[in-house]
Amino acid sequence: MSPADIAKEIGEIEEQALEVAPENMTAFYWFAEVDADDFWKYVGTYRSGLDVQTILLDASTTKRAFEPDDYIKLKLLGRFVATAEREAMKNE
Repeated sequence: MSPADIAKEIGEIEEQALEVAPENMTAFYWFAEVDADDFWKYVGTYRSGLDVQTILLDASTTKRAFEPDDYIKLKLLGRFVATAEREAMKNE
């Protein structure tokens, strides 16, 4: 890969950078930890959302401390990701 190609790749990554508000960081990091196949519910090949019971059981087992607002934000992140993936698959 040439230096120009590397610079182009870096530019594309920087354009896709994600900014997370400080009040959403706990839910964002929690989501990053549970973003594995065993924490999702599926309808066929589509993710329909996070498996809330599995996530709550995991949180209890690992003694994760969280606020109700963080849990609500986690569910919203899961719903957003599932919807975005379905839309992307429809547009392919």
